[in-house]
Amino acid sequence: VLAMVEKYRGGIVPTASPSPLPVADAAVVEYAAAMMANDLKGAAKLVIDVVTEANGHITIAAPWALAKAGLDADLDVVLVTLTSTLLRLAVMTFPFMPEKATALWTALGQDGTPAAAWAHAKRPSVAGASVRKPENLFPRREA
Repeated sequence: VLAMVEKYRGGIVPTASPSPLPVADAAVVEYAAAMMANDLKGAAKLVIDVVTEANGHITIAAPWALAKAGLDADLDVVLVTLTSTLLRLAVMTFPFMPEKATALWTALGQDGTPAAAWAHAKRPSVAGASVRKPENLFPRREA
């Protein structure tokens, strides 16, 4: 996603309004409840649900096709939606993977760490942020 923001928008997240992602929107509320109940397994499952929905959104929206077709307004909505989801995921994954979540947070052009940024998960706002593609956060391991 961040590579596409770099490629198509010079690393600046568009200022369009993001599309709702129903699973991700509901997951934030459920995640907070799971964490308050010390249900780490349930909270981790919700993170996976958000990733799954975002991956599906990428496949369906096909931002590369929008760029090729010159559908700039549609592309902007997709890019801001997906970048907002990454910000949400940085906050949600911080308790599980603080170093990786912080690396993503930094790549999203945010200051500090996602530790105290729960408000960002509820209403992620990245429009206008300068982002960069980080080094591969999860490199493949050779067998």
